Amino acid sequence: MTKINIYAAALKKEIKYYAIFSVLAFISPLVALFIPYMPENESIFTWFQRSGSAMVVFGLLAEAKAINCFFILNPAGFAETGINEARAKYLKYPANLNIFSFLIIALGTLIWGYGDIWIKNA
Repeated sequence: MTKINIYAAALKKEIKYYAIFSVLAFISPLVALFIPYMPENESIFTWFQRSGSAMVVFGLLAEAKAINCFFILNPAGFAETGINEARAKYLKYPANLNIFSFLIIALGTLIWGYGDIWIKNA
């Protein structure tokens, strides 16, 4: 019987949630552009701009999962067997996920602040 590496299993779970939040972050501005219902006094430009706030929220949730990956690979105190294998395989993931989360949050912030201008001028 093969022993399950608890660290790798926990990392895979966090990475799965990270991917879900990242995809939701990029979908929210697209949904805002193609939303079928819109109040009469609102424009599509305003909805796109507002979607930046949702993008930032999903980016922050993704960042929380990236931080969890770091804590899984660097536990406080003693670690069980399997930590070395998990570190060897997944050590670069937290840093890369953090960088990508930062880009999501930065893009969401730009859309939130200037999204209506970009769409009007496009």
